[in-house]
Amino acid sequence: MGDRLKVIYGGVGDNAQGVTKEVGDGDVIEIGKLKVHVIATPCHTPGHVCYVVKLEDGPQLAFTGDTLFVGGCGNFNSGTPKQMAENFRKLGSLKGDTLVYCGHEYTESNLLYASFVEPDNVGLKKKLEWAKANVLTVPSTILDEHEMNPFMRAAFLSPSLVKHCGTSDPAEAIKFVRHEKSAGAWKKQMKL
Repeated sequence: MGDRLKVIYGGVGDNAQGVTKEVGDGDVIEIGKLKVHVIATPCHTPGHVCYVVKLEDGPQLAFTGDTLFVGGCGNFNSGTPKQMAENFRKLGSLKGDTLVYCGHEYTESNLLYASFVEPDNVGLKKKLEWAKANVLTVPSTILDEHEMNPFMRAAFLSPSLVKHCGTSDPAEAIKFVRHEKSAGAWKKQMKL
């Protein structure tokens, strides 16, 4: 049992310092009675992975690291928009009640940008007000991300995102929103 505690898992190909066992898509890690399913989500880093824990009683838990944030998306540091769109399609295919635990807390700024993209999204407005009133906004759910996250909505070609991005190609749409959010000009238009 002592040796099992020394295992540090990380994605194949990242060569992250301290990792003692690399894992990839489809691998399953057993921690006691828990089974942790690995989903490869390369883009933020070449070997980025997400972990999904399927509980016997209750919703699944998805640990999405730097791929899927509440209302947002990680940077494409070493990957392509096509990879990120595919990652969002994979994660977005999880059960709607799956709890999403992301690697960073950027919820309010992500939802501000999402409000710029979809100013008529009533559910998004309520979620933004909720985020402003709460210090802790994690976890989210996959269903919530489908309803408010512009990157998820781009990957799944929500009509309002297709219109905003001017494309029905998921990779081009997710590239558009990533570039637009990072460039920051939208903040001036919203007077932030």
